[in-house]
Amino acid sequence: MRSTGLKEATGAIAALLLAAGAAECQEKPKPFRNWEVKDVTPRGRILQRYDFHEVTIALQPGAMNNMENPYTDAEMTVVYTKSGDAAAPVRVPGFYYGFGQYRARALLLEEGAHSYSAEITRTGTNAPLKFTGSFSVRGASRDLSKGPLMVSEKNPIWLADRNGEPFFLAGVWAHSGLDAADMAGLYSAAWQDVKPGTFNGFYEAAKSNGFIDGNGAPTNKYFKEMDGLLDYFVQNRINMVNITADHMAWGFQTASNWHGKKAGEFKEPYRYDPNSGLIWDYFLASARRKGIYVKINLQEFCQGKYDQHPFNAIDGVNMSREWEQPDDMVTNAGAVDAWKRWVRYIVSRYSAYNNVHFQMGNEPPGDGYRLGQDRWKEFDRMTMETVKEAASYPVLYASGAPVGTGQLDQADYDVDHHNNRKFGAASCFFIKRNRQVPYHVEEIEAYNGRNGDEWVTNCRYLKFVTFVQGAYASALVMWRWRLPGRDSRIMEGFLASSRALHAFVEPVLPELFELNPDDGFIETAPAEIARGLRSEKRFIVYLQKRDKNSRNAPLPEELVLKLPDGRAVVEWFDTQSGKYLPALRSTVKDGKLAMRPPATFNDDIALRVTVEQQ
Repeated sequence: MRSTGLKEATGAIAALLLAAGAAECQEKPKPFRNWEVKDVTPRGRILQRYDFHEVTIALQPGAMNNMENPYTDAEMTVVYTKSGDAAAPVRVPGFYYGFGQYRARALLLEEGAHSYSAEITRTGTNAPLKFTGSFSVRGASRDLSKGPLMVSEKNPIWLADRNGEPFFLAGVWAHSGLDAADMAGLYSAAWQDVKPGTFNGFYEAAKSNGFIDGNGAPTNKYFKEMDGLLDYFVQNRINMVNITADHMAWGFQTASNWHGKKAGEFKEPYRYDPNSGLIWDYFLASARRKGIYVKINLQEFCQGKYDQHPFNAIDGVNMSREWEQPDDMVTNAGAVDAWKRWVRYIVSRYSAYNNVHFQMGNEPPGDGYRLGQDRWKEFDRMTMETVKEAASYPVLYASGAPVGTGQLDQADYDVDHHNNRKFGAASCFFIKRNRQVPYHVEEIEAYNGRNGDEWVTNCRYLKFVTFVQGAYASALVMWRWRLPGRDSRIMEGFLASSRALHAFVEPVLPELFELNPDDGFIETAPAEIARGLRSEKRFIVYLQKRDKNSRNAPLPEELVLKLPDGRAVVEWFDTQSGKYLPALRSTVKDGKLAMRPPATFNDDIALRVTVEQQ
């Protein structure tokens, strides 16, 4: 009896141990095996500088079925080495592309022979599959983009292209410019807390109009629409587009949820969307060919109560407690981890396009988050470090664009929003002087369908006055490029101001790095707003006769400039027609040049004076 009982007990223990072992084996992930890889495809054997190399590892369906979330359950990396180069190899993180594929991309900056070693590892294991290959880089890309952009080494307030030549930014900002609302022609859709019913209308309209197919994927009609938009920008001298990335990946604001789920249904903070990735890949490649640069805004912070934000699905996270106060994004460890994963995904996927750079977010910390600016500044710095680590080269990064706070002044360049919230030039046209980074006023108040003429005028004010303070300007347009009637006229007015600024800047663009903001040479001005930009022999002035809140006090009749003695060529510029007036010749004597503006000066005007010293 005792022997039998002992055997039974021993058997029971063995069964328990076997069951526990089986459970452990079941739970413990297994390394990838060679047969689970369908194929490995490198992107070309001979490539050009400033294009990117890409390695694709496609997994068999069986391998994909064994993963709960392909965005987190495997990791891909590629190490690139240039032959005969003593420099350290470049390690590039990969990303889940969708459709059973993992990819890694690296921007090619040097000619010569290169080799790569690609690895894919199942998360929780330490046995990667490895694949190697080689390729050559010859010549330079023929794309019109001359990126990657950089801060000029000659004058840090300006941007330069990859050759070190001056780059003059003329941009547009759109919160959601590539999404289903735009494709469906619903350009004025709200971007805060879109209700499921509203979203359904956007999504179904895009499907019925042939922009997306039954699987939620973009069609050729979608791509042609984007090409038309980019061509439209090129024709109107727009060379940069700012777009918010989370509109296209998570879709918790406007109509950009390409999962086929509707607004508010998506609660997976660690899973992104492959169909939206197809849209972005096409848009960035087409923009690169056409010479348009894209700043990817990593997060839209202007979201109302964040009711649809996927981070709310993380334990302990509630970003909807108060209006526009998503403090848990900064304080909750789970939310911070989700944020870092999101940033690494976007940067590893898109930084290899030479026309791309990044920004932390739109309007943080906004009008008074409880955490205060210092905590958000730390969050921005952490985001910048994450971006730099994920990119294969020193990609440009801009701090978030806050409203009502000082600039962060810690990134490659600074941005500002609502720089003239009240549509008055004097109310906000005081850009920081003595700075050592470029400055971009990237958004003024949006055209809301009622303030059109005022908005167009203010866009012109903004563009010119920002330039003569040594900075760049964009405006929020929401893609109103195909709307008929009055809206079409308003859009044309905005674009006319962009074309006019280009016409004004073009003659001095080769010497941009020599120009610095300085109002000191303007002694007297027949205007309430007078700003100046100068080099040793070139002096640029912008005048706005009256500010919005003007008391209409009498103004001087003459513009008096303090200049070096010599012969002067005076060139007035009509900001409304976008044309220079015939040049006038004069003489600077005793350090002064006095002149009366043309009779056409009734609102604003610009001026360029060139002095040849005797």
